[in-house]
Amino acid sequence: MKNLVKRQWLFLFAFTCVVVVTSCNDDDDEVSVKQGFRVDEKKYSLTQAYTTISDQGDEEQDLYSHQIILAGDGLEVTEGPEFNGSSDVVNFYLYSGSEVLAEGEYIIRETPNEPDEASLVVAYVNLSADEIDQDYERAFVGTGGRVIVSKDGDQYTVEVKCAAVLTIISATGTTPLFIPTEGDLRIQYKGEITNVSPDEDGLRKPKGRNLFFP
Repeated sequence: MKNLVKRQWLFLFAFTCVVVVTSCNDDDDEVSVKQGFRVDEKKYSLTQAYTTISDQGDEEQDLYSHQIILAGDGLEVTEGPEFNGSSDVVNFYLYSGSEVLAEGEYIIRETPNEPDEASLVVAYVNLSADEIDQDYERAFVGTGGRVIVSKDGDQYTVEVKCAAVLTIISATGTTPLFIPTEGDLRIQYKGEITNVSPDEDGLRKPKGRNLFFP
């Protein structure tokens, strides 16, 4: 997972270099994709969900980051998280005052550090992974919107409505190409969310408020 970690931080650097004013269209409140994500007219399937939980609080405030990983059928996600296989993948963080993922609306921020905030959303097309390396065809970075979480029993509904402002084209052995983008990113998932935090108590050890994969 280390190579993907480095790329995620490169995404943040590129994002901060793109001066784009973004906002959600108030007339487009419905997510027009089921069990997957859509960038403009292209749709991708998401059938499984995972989370890792990290205690980011201090003496003054309880704060937990909930990493949300949404993936298709072809990717196996295990404790860590570690990836094996290939599928389309969405990754982002939700920040909450509760160790249990809370229902509600989370506002997407470039640098989230308060409850009810979310990180930038990264949607990967055809992410492939094994024990040695990870790669992907392209990725879309989303901001300027919100994540809505609801729950019925052990079944979650996660909806993301934001703007895709950056596209990253990736190929093995080459430098990623960053392209400013103006489009909509819509995501919807319904089902269970499996905790793959590596510690016995179900929490990741605090490592600071990292925006992407710690």
